[in-house]
Amino acid sequence: QTCSNDPAFEKRAAKLQSQMLQQKRRQREPQDVPPSLPSIHRASLLDGSGIQEYYVYGHDVVTSALGPGELVESRDRRNDPQPCSPPIRLEHILQEERDKAATTTTTETTNKPTTVSILFGGVGDARHVYATLCDFYRQWQSIVAQRNEDDNNNNDTADAESNGTNTADIRLHLTLNDIHPAAIARLVVVLEALQQLGTYHNVKHQDLVSTATSEQKEREEKEDSLEENGQHPNEKDCKNSVDEARRLAVLLQYVYFGVLLPPSVHGHLMEVIDTLLDTNLETLRCWIGADDSVWTAVRGILEYWKNCREGEEWFPTVQYALETMYKPKVGEEELDLQAMRALDPQAAESLQARQQEQKQMMLAAAKAQIQSITLDAIPPPLVSRIRNKSPGAKDDAILSAAKKIMWQNVVKKADMFVDIMDGKTSPGRNMDSFFLKETCCILPPNCHSADGPLYRQIRHSPKERRVLCQKAREAISSGWRVNRTFFDPKWTHYKKTGPDTLEFNPVADVSTDFLHADILALLPDTSHKRSDLTWDFFDFTSLFFWSTAHAIAELARSKALQIDLSLESVTALGRKIMDEPQKRLSLSYPVDYHRILISNIPDYIGMMSIFTEVMPLLRQPSDLVPTFLQANVLYNCATFQDYEQYIYSSTAVPSFDQMEIGLGLKYLGENSTYARQNQWTWSSARTTKVLAKRDVLTQWLHRLLLFSLAPPERSPYARSSELCSMNASTFLRACVHCVETLGYPRHWIGLMLDDILAALARKEGKMKTKASFRDRSPAVPEKNSGWRVVNLSAFQLDIECQLVIWTQHCHRTLMPLESLGNEKIVEWELALDKSFADLRHHGEDPPFLVGGNVFPMVLGVIVTPKDESEQWRDDALRRGSPHGHFFSCIQFHHNLPDQESHDHKITFHLPESVCAQFRAHNLILIRTDSWLRLVDLPMDHPRLLDCHSKST
Repeated sequence: QTCSNDPAFEKRAAKLQSQMLQQKRRQREPQDVPPSLPSIHRASLLDGSGIQEYYVYGHDVVTSALGPGELVESRDRRNDPQPCSPPIRLEHILQEERDKAATTTTTETTNKPTTVSILFGGVGDARHVYATLCDFYRQWQSIVAQRNEDDNNNNDTADAESNGTNTADIRLHLTLNDIHPAAIARLVVVLEALQQLGTYHNVKHQDLVSTATSEQKEREEKEDSLEENGQHPNEKDCKNSVDEARRLAVLLQYVYFGVLLPPSVHGHLMEVIDTLLDTNLETLRCWIGADDSVWTAVRGILEYWKNCREGEEWFPTVQYALETMYKPKVGEEELDLQAMRALDPQAAESLQARQQEQKQMMLAAAKAQIQSITLDAIPPPLVSRIRNKSPGAKDDAILSAAKKIMWQNVVKKADMFVDIMDGKTSPGRNMDSFFLKETCCILPPNCHSADGPLYRQIRHSPKERRVLCQKAREAISSGWRVNRTFFDPKWTHYKKTGPDTLEFNPVADVSTDFLHADILALLPDTSHKRSDLTWDFFDFTSLFFWSTAHAIAELARSKALQIDLSLESVTALGRKIMDEPQKRLSLSYPVDYHRILISNIPDYIGMMSIFTEVMPLLRQPSDLVPTFLQANVLYNCATFQDYEQYIYSSTAVPSFDQMEIGLGLKYLGENSTYARQNQWTWSSARTTKVLAKRDVLTQWLHRLLLFSLAPPERSPYARSSELCSMNASTFLRACVHCVETLGYPRHWIGLMLDDILAALARKEGKMKTKASFRDRSPAVPEKNSGWRVVNLSAFQLDIECQLVIWTQHCHRTLMPLESLGNEKIVEWELALDKSFADLRHHGEDPPFLVGGNVFPMVLGVIVTPKDESEQWRDDALRRGSPHGHFFSCIQFHHNLPDQESHDHKITFHLPESVCAQFRAHNLILIRTDSWLRLVDLPMDHPRLLDCHSKST
């Protein structure tokens, strides 16, 4: 960036460049290497422990990452909501690549296929991954078929066959990220089972769920006889591939949805885990890539699942799981609208109105799709059926008849949707639902005989179902096993009394959250695109997994699928990709993405770090290829008035308009925290470089700094509370982002940092600005846009230390011209006695010693000569440094009981001379939600005297 329009800056910059050159020479010595960049997230009480809550079942309605955006209403089309973004079509991506090739002047040609890249951050139970695979496979098949037809027309069939396979010159790359090793390990187990299921190319879905053949019936009768005589049939005596495929489909259903597993399914799960361990996961490595550290972590979890014993080392027993761990959400399922009307007529009317509104939105979206459909897009079986009924009919008549049938099916599904919202499941799932309610377990499918005849009797003897379910409960207590993949060793050991109670109802969810109409339209087996009221639970789950398995098998065989696994925070992954792009490119991995899905990760870390660390990975949208980043709000919906306020509280940008102009980001969705998904893309301002004016940018960065340093007071015990996860490093990363990603002149950022340093250099530490500290949660934009004075003296050491570290790492970007000093910054470590922050739950919620919930990122440190104050925030903002120096960029390392040291630790940065100057000062760990000490025990607070350099 040139600064020719600012001569004063150029003169001062030349002087600074000379100083920085001297600094660089000194940094060549090993001891002068700057500390690593601090985390851009405020510390939590579980930092450094490796403990994260383990979520085994997601909350989102299944969608394909290639699909359209959320439905939104426009001002001129209030009752006709439209997707906020079109879906991604593979033919459009290929067309865009051809257009680019036609406009380039290079004569070089490449045989590399076009890559569609998707990033799933916080992949969890991977439900969207499986839908995306089915969607891509359906479109890929269509392109391959069209190419084969063109080859036949051009008499090039022989050439195509000589290549071994007909491909579409396009492949799918999925980056699957999660911070939890157990989530990645469970994903690996499911992918292995799916890969095995996909090898049975000739087995159709109807084979898995069809009525048994006479040979199979004879075998089942023999097995039933053995079971009654106390003998157990050997599952390995499967006679054909249909039996093996069905066995895998049953395994997938239970591993994914079941808290408890029948004995035969548990044995099958152990077989899969043994195979993965014995082969060192080689069966997956040909199409799944990961660092060695990821595979090592996965192996560790698999070995834990293989060796753990129920009732030992806090691993739950079957009885505990039945009594405490899992509660099916049957209350919603059995909602009686008539009874509700009698108890609360207003609530019943409101519920019914919402149901009808959702139904109308479904119908409106479907109507638009059906009206625009062409004959080529109609499923071939439906076209054939119409032609058989009306021989000689013209294409227009066939298209009209097909649209009519499709519309009738849509109306039927919409009515069924309202029935389900009223608490009704399809008749085919009534027995599954009853069994789940009675036993907290999934009823084995009708085709599964390996665990005896009792469960088939339950299905076929509705009048005796209560008596039979009582027998089933006894069988479950004595013979079933806990689903190992639902447990993580660290989380299980930390909780001790067992994981939080799981509440979900897969029997009801499967038709609304998984195989709803949009997903059924993606599945490749067109002859079974129906949502039949007679289907039982296994009919649904087996179709979902069978479709995914065959997509994986065919895409992997054709080298059209590649997956890489990432075990870290999604922000760390984003930063690693941006800092080391060549490493990924050398592996043929993408460094940017067409779509990015991050679930509700912002609930924990806010949106600012997502915009600086993850959003730069998103490709620029085009007319042909619409790209977006997708997130949602799950925990704190009620805290905020709307989504715009949610964004303001976590980014300090007060409106979507300013977000578009200032950060080049365009919000696509509904202005509501209750929206199913929130989608963002790049605005035209980013490409045209028409960004915010300098004074607007400066005001925003000032506001971001103040939001980061001193979060507002909030209840530490509230279940729904804003986390306020930013710190001084968040602010500095945003400064770097403004220059490197958004293209703002670096001297704008340099002069802004100068203003801050100049204010800190003054005795009173006051800075003149149009921004202000937050005084409430959630944040409300300032009505007074005039100048004000803020006191930064309590944060002087924090800001200056972080700025020195960041300028050493980003010296080409951050160029404050005020002197920062040349003293080396040291990362200090301080051990805290275990009793200082006892995180045990003792059955209480929240924990009784830490002063609030343990998960929020709320920690800060005060270095102070005295500790009498109980109004730390007020003292910092009004009186300044005599009452303490506040540090936002600390890390808390919580040691587990089985680790060598039972002490907790904190780390923070200070120059050596300052640490010596304050060596007798107290070091107080505080919560920045209540702004109180972490604990109030009759013991002395540690002092800086007790610190030592982390490098030593």
